[in-house]
Amino acid sequence: MEDPIEFVHESKNCLVNQREVGMHTKSFAAGLKGALREDPDVILVGEMRDRETIRAAISAASTGHLVFSTLHTNDAPSSVTRLRDMGVEPFLITACVEAIQAQRLVRKICQNCKTPYTPTREQVDHGVAVVAADDNRWHRCDLKTISLLGNVLMRQLAAEQGAVETVMFRDGYLTEASASNVLIVKGGTLVMPPKDNLILPGVTYDAALEFAGDVGIPVAMRAVPKAEALAADEMWLSSSTKEVLAITTIDGRPFAGGKPGPVFRKMW
Repeated sequence: MEDPIEFVHESKNCLVNQREVGMHTKSFAAGLKGALREDPDVILVGEMRDRETIRAAISAASTGHLVFSTLHTNDAPSSVTRLRDMGVEPFLITACVEAIQAQRLVRKICQNCKTPYTPTREQVDHGVAVVAADDNRWHRCDLKTISLLGNVLMRQLAAEQGAVETVMFRDGYLTEASASNVLIVKGGTLVMPPKDNLILPGVTYDAALEFAGDVGIPVAMRAVPKAEALAADEMWLSSSTKEVLAITTIDGRPFAGGKPGPVFRKMW
């Protein structure tokens, strides 16, 4: 059911609520009630925008029909609040709602105003400052989703303290930074946290691994305790915009001598 029509299904086996084609119903919900008399298995409601339509859709879902629809909210969790606001009782929401999925337009770089970016010579020669914090995000950080509020807050924490990144630790182990991967150097070996559900591996993570092999730097992929990370010979950030940068200050204190180390120099 659609009002207005955006396209007609090729099977033509659908009910259309559209004034221009002579389908005169008192409301969109009235058309939905008419569709239910055909006893369909699946019902697709273009949008639930009023209480009558929502109640008709909930009624259909509670009697064994599979109902798909859209609802205007800020995010997926807010759909429950929206349904309550539209008068749906909590026990009906619990019984009828199987899944809620949010969608948004994919962000693209403007082809007219984009500009190339590389780290400054100052950052490469002298390293960058970071702050350390507990990683309190959810446990599926490996998924590239829009659930990035935790990352945004960590990035804000760094900005407020004049740093470029926040390096995070969870349960005593190094995970990643707010928008970068974190690597350490210990005894000449490049140590990288494993690709698990607690980090989002970027393309530069793999590129650093490849470049290290090209210049003969040994690589180990394993869990990195916080104590080991903070006592490492070197610590790096890697991301598409930062490329690879050495960390020389943590929480306002010099780290690893306060300058990029020899292994980092081999990479550059």
